[in-house]
Amino acid sequence: MRLFVSVALASLLLTACGGAPPSTLPVPDEGAPLTEQGDAVPTLPADWPQEVPTALGLTLVSATKLDSPQGPTWSATWQGSGDATEIYTDLTDELRAAGFSEDSALDGGGGEGGISAWTRGTVRVQVTVLVENGQVGANVTAIDSAG
Repeated sequence: MRLFVSVALASLLLTACGGAPPSTLPVPDEGAPLTEQGDAVPTLPADWPQEVPTALGLTLVSATKLDSPQGPTWSATWQGSGDATEIYTDLTDELRAAGFSEDSALDGGGGEGGISAWTRGTVRVQVTVLVENGQVGANVTAIDSAG
């Protein structure tokens, strides 16, 4: 799971080369628990922003909300079988339909999903969809700087 976040941050840094300084979303510390439920089935935080999409068709494996100095931050990771590019396209289409503007994107190549950053008002969203060990992994992280 942390691999998805690490790859997403590295990819955003690569796509920003030669342009404005990269801006990444805060992520939990390495030792921070990813869920408050322990071994219970994870659920999205109760105040998950309605305009931020979820990866339908995959199983939620972790979800958290952090109250960071930059604003409230929500992050969720899903995993399962499916078509990574289709899942990525569904998530980005939902963001576009909700009025978000794409800031940067990196195609996963060869049906491997992708990574992109989006903004609408004070809300920034990062979407990462990758294939690892034959499984699709998707992470959606949102931060509201007005929060």
